[in-house]
Amino acid sequence: MDAAEVRRRWREIQGGFVDGPGESVLEADALAAEITEALVTALERRRAALRAAWDGDEKADTETLRLALREYRAFIQRLNGDEG
Repeated sequence: MDAAEVRRRWREIQGGFVDGPGESVLEADALAAEITEALVTALERRRAALRAAWDGDEKADTETLRLALREYRAFIQRLNGDEG
């Protein structure tokens, strides 16, 4: 789900509040659940890709491991809201 689609759906939800406040809140909850699920899926895919770069390679050289650690650092910093 892209940002434009989320904004479009949010405008519809917000616009329907006057005529159906209860339904708007239910729709907002459903949208939040969809966004959360998509985010978790994307994070899990990224973590799996990071792990695939080194996992199972008992003879991974130091450079491969260094690059993996650098990518994990960037991933964790983004999750934590750090910029650097």
